[in-house]
Formats: sequence, structure tokens, C-alpha cells
Amino acid sequence: MRRVAIIGAGAAGCFCAALLREWRPDLAVTLFEAGARPMAKLAITGGGRCNLTNDFQGIRSLSEAYPRGERVMKRALKAFSQDDTIRWFTERGVPCVLQEDHCWFPQSQNALDIVHALLRAMKGADVRLKTPVISVAQPVVGNYFSQDFAKNQFSTTSTKPAHKKGRDPKNQFSTTSTSPAHLNMEVMPVGRTEIGLEARRCLLCGNEVRYCMRAKSHTVSELLARIEEMVKECSDC
Repeated sequence: MRRVAIIGAGAAGCFCAALLREWRPDLAVTLFEAGARPMAKLAITGGGRCNLTNDFQGIRSLSEAYPRGERVMKRALKAFSQDDTIRWFTERGVPCVLQEDHCWFPQSQNALDIVHALLRAMKGADVRLKTPVISVAQPVVGNYFSQDFAKNQFSTTSTKPAHKKGRDPKNQFSTTSTSPAHLNMEVMPVGRTEIGLEARRCLLCGNEVRYCMRAKSHTVSELLARIEEMVKECSDC
């Protein structure tokens, strides 16, 4: 079985794990978190209410909302929009409400509902708490994780669900490990096609990128010229 390591069990890491568990349940997913509980910051964000997203009404350009990350947000929202976000949580038992200030919140006004929805979606993933990753290296032998990982020589323990007490996310997992992890792995990335996404296309000809890369079909100057055109197109939006 192929194994995937996710460093950090915050909102992004846990959402990544949730999607992998849904799209590729055959993968063994392990999250390494330095803190004592997953999504600790998410549980208190927005005053404990969690502003999931907004409807972007009245925003003519993303630079108005994200002056330092406009381009990144354009790519992110194209892949997974604010509507996709609300739909995802609603389908997983978290009804959401749009407020007059155009902000989306869980209807319960409780950020822990978001935390628990993510925990349910990532069920089956191995979450290792109090386990900071302090190095990543490629071994000479081994599969995805090194032989050390297989033999559990990190002095870490697999986390097990604790008895539920109230709605505190710290009770969702337990661990006795405070040892740092050294991830020794071969370079075996999970590609787009392996998680059900279309292969990345060339900016110039539309063919799959891998073929253009191997054949060196385009020059650097051609690619730079196309990128400049795309930046100008986005700036004019």
C-alpha cells in the first residue's frame, strides 16, 4: 500500500487528508502534528464561530480582498470555489448561513462543527500528535517511508480515538509521543491523475505537460511570453 505523509494537522492538512480519504481510500495517510491536538487554531477562529468564506459580492477584483495573495487565490478559487466550500460542508452535516456582511458561518455559530466534520471525513487517517517533523530525507532503500518508519523506530505511537467528552477536539485523538520524527522517504508524489483530476495541460499547445517537457517542445522565451499574456489578462479582469 502506498503511503502519504502530511506534515501538519491544521485546517489545510486535515482537509487534504479528508479529500485523500474520499478520493483514494487505498492510500495510507499519516499526519504529523507538533501540537497536542489537530486543528487547534481552527477551533477558535472567528471568535469560536469560524468564518468559512464569503460570497464575494461587490468585489470587482480579488486584489481588493487579497492584496498580497491575489494570484494564489485566483488559482485556488478556480480549483475549489467558495460555493464548493459551502457545498462540501453542507453535504457533510454542517448547514451554513450567509450573514448580511456577506460572510459564511456554520449555522450553529460553532467552529467545532467544522472541526468535527473534517475529523469525520478523514476517518481512517493516522494522526500522530506531539510529533514535530524536524527533517525530511531520501533513503537509499525502502518504500515510501523508510524501514525506520515501518519498524516504528521514531518512538511514536499510533493514535487511537479517545472517549468523547463534550465537543473538545483534543479528545478526538490521543498520543503518548513527544519524540520528533525524521521522515526518510523516496520521492513518490501523488499525481493529479491519481486523485481523479485531469492531467496538467501545456500553456501553449494544450497537450499534457509531461509530453511537452520530455520533448522540449517550447522555448523558455515562448513560455515567458505566454505567462506575461496571462498575467495581463488577469490584470484586466
